[in-house]
Amino acid sequence: MGSRVLSSTKLIDLCQPVLDKLALESSELARLSVLEDGNLIWVAKAQGSQSNIRYEPVDGQIAPLHATAMGKAWLSSMPEEQALRLITERGLHARMEGPNVIHSIEKLRADLAEARRSGFGIVDEEAEPGVSAIAVVVREKGLPEGAVVGCLSIGGPTHRLRRERLLSFAPPLRDAANNLGKMWVGRRDAGSIGSTGRS
Repeated sequence: MGSRVLSSTKLIDLCQPVLDKLALESSELARLSVLEDGNLIWVAKAQGSQSNIRYEPVDGQIAPLHATAMGKAWLSSMPEEQALRLITERGLHARMEGPNVIHSIEKLRADLAEARRSGFGIVDEEAEPGVSAIAVVVREKGLPEGAVVGCLSIGGPTHRLRRERLLSFAPPLRDAANNLGKMWVGRRDAGSIGSTGRS
């Protein structure tokens, strides 16, 4: 779905150098998702890890919103009532294998409140065991008031990405998301629900 739109605008070609730079700077996986029909779909990535142990997810899948950094970043960009309504409609029972996956609206509400304060979503072994990530939204034209058109994340093995290191990625993520937003060629997802990997 997202790939169909991106291929028509050659947006992936424009975005890839930004992802490559972010991956090189972080030495981890940089990943991009786009909004399509109210879903976040992973469409591009760049691997920066030189280790034999690395995170290598498949693109083209829909991100589970309550269990990924991207999902939390997007949900936190909405009014709380709207975000919780979306999650209530979809449920918290999708099969996630991480030991820390959220099972209650109360915990999700707390995580989203923190994401609103900090400006990023973060996960620690939620969608998948052994994987942690941090993500920010990408806003159209890079403007603070721009519509959210996607999300950008850095993720990798939890044993390398303890919270302090994850937090160090926030500034370069924001810079990269701003650059990606400026590249967005007026795409606006008419089917998006919000002001709108597993990572």
